[in-house]
Amino acid sequence: MKILSIAALSLLLLSACGGSTSTGDSTATTPSTSNSIAGNSSTYTAVADLSQALNAPIKIKAPNGFKIVSNSGIIQEAIIEAPDYYVQVMSSDALTTDRKALKAEALAEAKAMKEFTAIVEEGDFGFVYETTWDANSKGYNFRYFVINGAKVLDFRSNSVNNFTKQQVQSMYAAVKQE
Repeated sequence: MKILSIAALSLLLLSACGGSTSTGDSTATTPSTSNSIAGNSSTYTAVADLSQALNAPIKIKAPNGFKIVSNSGIIQEAIIEAPDYYVQVMSSDALTTDRKALKAEALAEAKAMKEFTAIVEEGDFGFVYETTWDANSKGYNFRYFVINGAKVLDFRSNSVNNFTKQQVQSMYAAVKQE
């Protein structure tokens, strides 16, 4: 009985620290008319509702069977994963509400990387870029910014998974907010 009490307390403490996981499919959530989602609807048919993970009314397109892992602290984080799909969203206090300035700063950071090769796609609030790790290995990533009240939401993929250009462009389209 004492071991069960300790285990229950440990689980309670872990959940209070903010880590959580949820899964979704196209029947789990539907787009909201108050928060339109842009993107390639033929690529992803499910909607990931990040409002609980990020305390913001944010929804993005995702493939069926996606999983959301979230952590909270000074910076809240939500990772939406599925095969050939990885979107990380970091929410923090906004030092500026100028989305174009946030994008310009992130663009400068990307271009300063020694592995940076080219900008593949660019919009007002985000961009997709290419990196070259060696002569035969290209990688792609994106950044996209949303302001929600006093918070900045920074969307990105990761270079570790080595996604194709089209996969990253699809993820970029999936996170865009109208």
